[in-house]
Amino acid sequence: TGTNAAVNVICGGVTEDSNLNFVQGSTTEGGITYDHNSGYASEQMNFRVGNNTTHMSINGAGIVTKPNQPCFRAGLSTSTSTSTNSIIVFNTVASSNFGFNQGNHYSTSTGRFTAPVAGVYCFSSGVLFEGVATNTDMAESLYLYRNGAHNAYSVRRANYVSNVTGNSGYYGDYLHSELDLAAGDYITIISRHAETTHGNAKYTFFQGHLIG
Repeated sequence: TGTNAAVNVICGGVTEDSNLNFVQGSTTEGGITYDHNSGYASEQMNFRVGNNTTHMSINGAGIVTKPNQPCFRAGLSTSTSTSTNSIIVFNTVASSNFGFNQGNHYSTSTGRFTAPVAGVYCFSSGVLFEGVATNTDMAESLYLYRNGAHNAYSVRRANYVSNVTGNSGYYGDYLHSELDLAAGDYITIISRHAETTHGNAKYTFFQGHLIG
């Protein structure tokens, strides 16, 4: 009681954990575990919620890890023709194509990322088009849509000119945006032009994550 009051949890030996548990009846619903290892570099504080599962950890160096933080990287593995103002469906999140889909909030069948919780999210996309004809208008080749409405442009504004704005019929564009989303909002990447998107996940991708 009083100013600077404290609750102390006595740590065991260097191979033992110390726990502060939140219990309902006989069931531990969550808590905090101090994983006390020898030396600050290897110790860790784990925060347990949702069926007493660790969802956030802080190690002795102050590095925070959140294994269920919504994030994804999807790529395009097969060259695909797009119509004007159509959704680009990035069809793979396989690790062999440098992909991941933590929480499964991105759909490889619809091309949508759906926000699981309200918060600020960061998104970026890069797309390489192939077989583009000389002097084709490729300005603002990509749009980012939220809930079917335009929210952001890609950054390049140019016609395709061989060996000037691209080469061998290839033209690349990219975008980046941070958005404050409500739970259930969905994000898609739109091709403004009727062109063919290049099937290589190193070039053609869509990625994002929850900032907080």
